[in-house]
Parts: sequence; C-alpha cells; structure tokens
Amino acid sequence: MIIKIPSESAYKKLADLPVTKRRAYFSDHVLQPFTPKFKVQQLLTDDNWTSVYKMLATTCYLPEEIDKTQEAKINFMNDQKMFEDAQQAIQEELDSFAQKNIKIPVADYKYTIFLGKEMSAMLKLSEGYLGDGGIPGFLSMTLISDEKLKTKVGPLFAHECNHNIRYQFINWTPQVELCEWIIAEGLAESYVAEKYGKSMIGPWISKTDNSTVEQVLKPMFKDRMHIQGMNEIMPYIYGDQIGKMMGYPAKGLPYAAGYSLGYHLVQYYLVCTGKTIEEATILPAAEILKGATAFWE
Repeated sequence: MIIKIPSESAYKKLADLPVTKRRAYFSDHVLQPFTPKFKVQQLLTDDNWTSVYKMLATTCYLPEEIDKTQEAKINFMNDQKMFEDAQQAIQEELDSFAQKNIKIPVADYKYTIFLGKEMSAMLKLSEGYLGDGGIPGFLSMTLISDEKLKTKVGPLFAHECNHNIRYQFINWTPQVELCEWIIAEGLAESYVAEKYGKSMIGPWISKTDNSTVEQVLKPMFKDRMHIQGMNEIMPYIYGDQIGKMMGYPAKGLPYAAGYSLGYHLVQYYLVCTGKTIEEATILPAAEILKGATAFWE
C-alpha cells in the first residue's frame, strides 16, 4: 500500500495556528508517520524532534515560519497532481519490478512533500528540489514553490523508490564503501533515464559534462572505490561545494561528483551486460564493478 502523508493540509493549517503550536502540530501530522525512518537515522534524540528539525532547517521552511504571508506557497503545495504524480511513480516502479518477478519484501510505502526554502544553499545547487529515500518504506521530496519543478516530482520519486527497493536486498551499514553509494545513485538515476527519458535526469548528473567525468572523476575515483565510512566518502559523493557546507576538506571535485560518476558507471554496465535496470538494482556493488571493469580505461 502506498500511503500519502498529507503535508499540504498541514501547511494550510499551520497558517491558522498560534506560532507556539505550529511545531507540535507539524510533528504530529507529518513527521510522526516517519518515526521508524528517523530512528534508523538516529535522529530521535529527544521528545521535541530537535535533530529532525535541525536537518529539515537546511532545506525546508520550518512550521513556525509558515503564516498568512506564505499564502502563495501554501497554495502551491495544495496542488494534488504533485501527490498523484508521486504516488503513480512509486506504484509504477513497484509494478516494474514485479513484472520482472522480483519479489519486494516491504508492503507499505509512506511518502510526503516538504516545502523548500528558496534561500537554501543546498537547494540552490540542486536547482530547487531534492529527495530522500534510503530507508525502505519511506520517501520524501523537498522542492521550492516553482511551477516548473512540478514536472520533476515523478522522476524524483522514481529515483528515491529505486533506493527503497535496493536497500531491501542490499545491507547498508555505517561502514559503507564508496562504490556502493555511487552505484546506488547511478542505479536510481539510470532508472529515471530509462522510464522518463534522459532529459529528466537531475542536476546531480546533468551539471557534470562528459569531459569532466573522463578527465577528473575517473582518475580520482578509480583507486578509491573501496574506502569506507560516511565521513570518508561523503566528500566524494557530494563534491566540494556541499562538502564545505558539511565541514569536509575539499577534494577538487564538482557538485555531486559521486552521483555523476555512478550514473556513467551504471550506464556502461547496463550496455555491456544487457541487464535490465530492475535486475541491476538488486545486485551487490561488487558484481556491477566486475561487469564494468573496462569503464576505467
């Protein structure tokens, strides 16, 4: 079952509430259904959802910031087609795996959409939208109130749903290797490219041209694919601009470097092996690397 968490009605209600009651309302009506996800991420550090809101504050409007002056943004969020597109993307992806006789263990998927801040440095880099789908059963999107971004809802949820499916078959640990993370991102965006067309791939791929992939990314990543640990690999995944925001040292890498390299690696693997994107999604990273050894040449 695909379960919509109606953030749009929550945003509308927030504007009518006293500012002191807004955070509790949003926690109860939007965040509470994602409790298992936040527990896995170790974000439930107190009863006030402090760590969750600290994370959201980097990209989203917080509940106390939603008032009558935000009416245009509230109306933007109330477009039901965005939620319908999200649900359709999730359902179609689940169906595509079922059609390949891949049995997916998780039955229920909760999703929602958060209102993004235009001034967020993170969202400026990602052209106004981003997603979260690494914990099976939970998916979300954050986007600014820009009509042009509504076409990105389906592809973004397809990307996140691909992560949801992969991590029902692949075990993610804090000691994850760089190759696993970049391949996961490459698989997710390769699914988008196949189902929606390459014109719909995200800026985390499209901002990096082929010459940069060949001349910068391949040499940098080739002998580092097995480095481990979140703090070690995140600068390679996100590149220098986001890495600086997170306090990591620069590596000489463009925005979302790991995403882009992963996409090109997976595309190469799919062509070389003839595997479908559904088949590849549930394979260990080591097997995909083995099938794409000539990628580095």
